[in-house]
Amino acid sequence: MANTGQLWAWLPQARLERNVSLSEHSQLLFQAGILDPVSFMSGDSSGIRAASVGERSHRPAVAGRIAWSAPLLGNRMTLGFGRYEGRQDWGTWGTRDSHRYVNSWVNTLDLDLPITRFVDLTGTYHRGRAIADLGGALGQNLAVYLLGDVLSPGDDPTAPLPTLTKGLKTQGGWLQLKIKPLRRFEINVAGGQENPSAAEMELASSTQDYLGDQLSRNRSYSTNLIFRPRSNLVLSTEYRHLRSYPLAEESRSEDHVNIAVGILF
Repeated sequence: MANTGQLWAWLPQARLERNVSLSEHSQLLFQAGILDPVSFMSGDSSGIRAASVGERSHRPAVAGRIAWSAPLLGNRMTLGFGRYEGRQDWGTWGTRDSHRYVNSWVNTLDLDLPITRFVDLTGTYHRGRAIADLGGALGQNLAVYLLGDVLSPGDDPTAPLPTLTKGLKTQGGWLQLKIKPLRRFEINVAGGQENPSAAEMELASSTQDYLGDQLSRNRSYSTNLIFRPRSNLVLSTEYRHLRSYPLAEESRSEDHVNIAVGILF
């Protein structure tokens, strides 16, 4: 579900966890940590390796999660809430100011729900700003708004116009239904969507992005079959349909079929 509702980035981090029993079967899990403020953008156009906009903020990102779990139908039901916060220093990118800081944040919800002994429903939802480096917003971190289009007397005509830089708002999520009719065989059906704010993108003079295109929505639907003839051998086939919605353009779609073999060791 990368770029269709899944925050997929793996970040170096230090984390603390604490389990608190609420009853004989249910419990709360508390998680908190500091994370590398990773970013794929350096804030300048040179080809030289420079500190990323996250590293230049001189502070780690922080995150926390609270999850409640209890047994249900021979499995465990889990409901979790999370929060991530970071900071980016874009320097003088597109502005007359000496530094332009952008706060990155996201709220998350995750669910693991056994429906029967053979069927599970899992999913996540997120909503935040400036989270392209976590795998959200379709590679778009920022929206830049012009504050004026007329030069005052004495202004340098070659200087950039004053701007307001904000993290681009986005939301997304995915759901997956897992069916396990046999011990070594399972069927998964899933769907996801990532949806940056089209209203903010339309009002902005530009957006910073990794993908080279202004995308207002991405959707995917997939189904796969997984068979384990042996404990260390996995055979799988998958069909996936992808649809992208560029800003102010017709949508584009693509189909993908994949066959995989995996060996566990």
